[in-house]
Amino acid sequence: MMKEPIFRLYDIRGKYPNEINEGVVYKIALALVKMFGEGSNLILGYDCRNSSPIFYEIIKKVFLEQKIKIFDLRFCSSPMITYFLNETKADGAVMITASHNPKEYNGIKVFDKNGLGVSGEGIKNFYKEIDINFVNFKSNVSYFKNTEYHKEYSNFLIKFVDVNKKIKLVVDCSNGATGPIWKVLKNKLVKKGVDVVLINDNPDGNFKAHGPNPVLKIATQQIKKEIIKIGADIGLVFDGDGDRVVILDNKGERVRSEFVWRLLNINENFIKKTVFTVVDEFMFKILKPSFFDEGERLYFLSKVGHIFLRKIMKQKNADIGIEGSGHYYFKDFYYSDSGTVAGLKVISCLSKLPYSFSEFVSLMPTSTKIEEINLEVKDKDEFLLRLEMKLKKNGFKISKIDGMSAWKDDFWCNIRKSNTENIVRVNMEKSKN
Repeated sequence: MMKEPIFRLYDIRGKYPNEINEGVVYKIALALVKMFGEGSNLILGYDCRNSSPIFYEIIKKVFLEQKIKIFDLRFCSSPMITYFLNETKADGAVMITASHNPKEYNGIKVFDKNGLGVSGEGIKNFYKEIDINFVNFKSNVSYFKNTEYHKEYSNFLIKFVDVNKKIKLVVDCSNGATGPIWKVLKNKLVKKGVDVVLINDNPDGNFKAHGPNPVLKIATQQIKKEIIKIGADIGLVFDGDGDRVVILDNKGERVRSEFVWRLLNINENFIKKTVFTVVDEFMFKILKPSFFDEGERLYFLSKVGHIFLRKIMKQKNADIGIEGSGHYYFKDFYYSDSGTVAGLKVISCLSKLPYSFSEFVSLMPTSTKIEEINLEVKDKDEFLLRLEMKLKKNGFKISKIDGMSAWKDDFWCNIRKSNTENIVRVNMEKSKN
């Protein structure tokens, strides 16, 4: 039985098998045929979750039966889907993944011919039109192998590397989809002057090392020890499908996305226009007047999520987009996010610094930022209205690009409604300077 919450704003996602299962995926595949139309040419790929190969076989079967032409990537990362979608000029793409969610989850990301994400809520309308129940699909398929497409993609990625000095790098693939990519890249990087140590690079649907979410503290404990042990200059931790990366300095400490952006600004002259989300607004407001002439560089705010941020990037012809959760979007990567492209660009910029990564971070403005709080409320709209009145009464400036942001002196907060639960998400930050 399908539960409505699997059709989310950004994609389709839920727990297997209670929320998303073989029967649900069969109907979703038929819904995608209705949406794209018979005869469409679609990219198809899947990550290393235990249920992903089964879902892949179902979708492939339906597509072929319904005269959909498939460019079959098989096991891949989400950024690989983006690369081949743009290179082949296909009509769209389907990626089976639940990104950074725990192992019991799975889902589907859908992209249109322009590479923009298709809302799960939009797909739900086609799903509801299909009156078919299909639940029996058995498969023992389980293959997470390197393919010729990993080699082609790696040949593209290596072009982003330009180092001025030797760099020691530790990469934690989190037992996810980036392992095969980095195994190919490792040999190429050595020739460029980058020594690479790979950990957790074998794909495993149980994510046995620390789970697929790189933002969690447990995800950086192992790599921190390795960085310090070998005296590495930088560390990278990827999520399950490879579109997100957490970057660590030579002390094994996580580097804020805003500071990564600052590093790229120093060393890459291409950054003239930046898009960032409202929950990352505070530090950008601190960094912006300190370093940049308003007449030379432009900034644009976006709602949280790749559907919104990439659309604004394309509209504004922006060079880079940043989400504090570890998503980095680049104009020269089809206005899309890739943890590996971000990591390679940072390595190149880091090699041009006269000091270490941690010393660079020490030069940045500091703030106190709390982890996102989820508050359960009965009436989200009433809660936000009452809070807005109180904040205005106390002299806060208010903006409503995504939820409600409030600013006063050196304090900032953002409160957003959840799309699927009776909760509001609260982010707060205060400058230490």
